[in-house]
Amino acid sequence: MLKIANDIRPGSALTLIAMGVAMAGIFIADTVTDYAIAAAVFYTAVILVATRILSGTAVVALACICVALTLISFS
Repeated sequence: MLKIANDIRPGSALTLIAMGVAMAGIFIADTVTDYAIAAAVFYTAVILVATRILSGTAVVALACICVALTLISFS
C-alpha cells in the first residue's frame, strides 16, 4: 500500500487544498466544454505544482487521479 499521506511535506496544506479546488474546476470545465476544447491540459499545472511539495510516489498517484478524471469527463 502506498504511504502517500506520509509523503506530504509540512506546511503545504493550503497548497493541497488549492490543488484540489483547481482539479475540481478543471474537471467541471472539461466536462461542460466541447470535445474540441482541451481543458484537461490544465491538469499539467496541478501536477507541476505537486512536484514541489509531494514525493515522487504521490505525484504519480496524483497523475493517475488526473487521468481518471479526464476519462470520466469524456464518458
